[in-house]
Amino acid sequence: MALELELIDFQSDVLEKKGVSIVFFHANWCRNCRSLLPILEDLEESLYPNLQLITVDVEKHVSFSDDHDVVSLPTSLVFKDGVLVDSVFGLHSKDYFEELLKNV
Repeated sequence: MALELELIDFQSDVLEKKGVSIVFFHANWCRNCRSLLPILEDLEESLYPNLQLITVDVEKHVSFSDDHDVVSLPTSLVFKDGVLVDSVFGLHSKDYFEELLKNV
């Protein structure tokens, strides 16, 4: 299940965590964000149980979004062992994310 930014400590739960995390930046008004979230949740819940999904509402967390250079939605930042390894902008298919995660 996706965790919301306000429920975690970004430093310890992402930057100091072993494994893969996707930080998903979205807004309620963003149609592509609403389409992508179920895809990412499905990957987390069924295919990649060690994947951690963090959601960030850019309207609630403006400075956090600015700190991560989020300029378009949806934006998905992929971290492995606390290191940013990929940035994905826009709506992509489940197959796209599966391939990305295989190579992380």
